Amino acid sequence: MIERMSIIDSLKDARHQRSLTQRDVAQRSGMSQPALAALEAGRGNPTLDTLERWARALDVELLAAPRGLDPLVEVAEALPGADDATAFRLALELLDRLREMSAYELTVVVSRSPTGSSTARHDALMAAIVELVCIERGVRVPAWCDEPVASPMWWVSPLPSARRHALATCPAPFRARGIMIDEADVMRA
Repeated sequence: MIERMSIIDSLKDARHQRSLTQRDVAQRSGMSQPALAALEAGRGNPTLDTLERWARALDVELLAAPRGLDPLVEVAEALPGADDATAFRLALELLDRLREMSAYELTVVVSRSPTGSSTARHDALMAAIVELVCIERGVRVPAWCDEPVASPMWWVSPLPSARRHALATCPAPFRARGIMIDEADVMRA
C-alpha cells in the first residue's frame, strides 16, 4: 500500500529532510514561526498562497494529481501473497501504465513512497520499474527507489540460456537491485 501524506505533512517532512527549523522556514516564507508551528500541528487552514510560499521556502513544488491515477497503489495492493510470476506480470503492467503517463503525471505518481508489497524482491522490482521509466522520461528518480534490493539475487528465468542472456543485457536499474532480467522483457514498446 502507498503511504498517503497530506500537503502539510509533506511540507513538514521536507523541512525535516533539509534539517531546517521552523524559524528558518518562517523567515524564508514571510510567515511567523508560531503560525508555521500551528499549521504543522494541524491547526488552521492555509491558503494556496501560504502553501506556495511555504513550498518555495523549502525549494519543493506543490503538485496535484488527478484521482484514480495511481497504478503504484493498485500494484502494491495486489502484490502481498503473489507468487513471482504474478508479481512479474503486475510489474510489466505497471511498466506499461507508467510509460503512458505524461512526465507531470509520472512525477506526481512516483513521488509517493510504497510502504512495501510483501517481499523484498517485489519491492525491488517496483523500484526498478519506476527508476527505468523515470530515466526514459527524464524525470527525477524518487529517493524511495534507492532502498529496495532483492536478496538473494533474483533470476527471473530459471533457464541457463536465459540467465546468460540476462547477465549480458540486464538494464542497470534491475541489476543494481539484484533482479536479473533480459532487457527485451522490459524494453518492449
